Amino acid sequence: MEWISIITGVNSNFYSYTVKQAPDSAYLIGGFAENYPPYAPNAFLLKLSATGDMVWSKKYNYTVPVFTYINDMSITATGIICYFNNPSSIGFVKTDFSGNVEWSRTYDNFCGNYNFIPEHTPKLHKTADDHFAFANGNDYCGRLGKIDTAGNMVFGRDLFQTSVDLTVTADTGFFIAGTGP
Repeated sequence: MEWISIITGVNSNFYSYTVKQAPDSAYLIGGFAENYPPYAPNAFLLKLSATGDMVWSKKYNYTVPVFTYINDMSITATGIICYFNNPSSIGFVKTDFSGNVEWSRTYDNFCGNYNFIPEHTPKLHKTADDHFAFANGNDYCGRLGKIDTAGNMVFGRDLFQTSVDLTVTADTGFFIAGTGP
């Protein structure tokens, strides 16, 4: 083991859902932080140096006061695309490599009015056309979607299954893993 870094905060619990290595060999970590009191969850993105030192940290909450967290992220040539989720919507935020927001998009939950917290941490996958695909789900339904590099929804579909993950196939289709009816 080369190093360990423990991130703490006053009256906070931190939950990490994704980690990626940045082009400069640093590490980007995303998840959510619960702050007490009051209960005020915020998505967070932080950067650790290659030796585990904190470089910067940012909090994001676009749907106050709803529970929001970063499921996954994708590193692009110009920054970071973060994939958010909360009970009623999904969102995408593009930041530069310092965590500063360049754009954000929020979309209503595809599954109707269900309180939608996925049972598994959804992932974001880059496609051959430089777009991003995602699939997730809970006990009620699932969703498959695709956004372009500006966060605009290319398509979104309801699925009658709990989607866990997907892979993009050679013919640009999707193979989705999960449980169905």
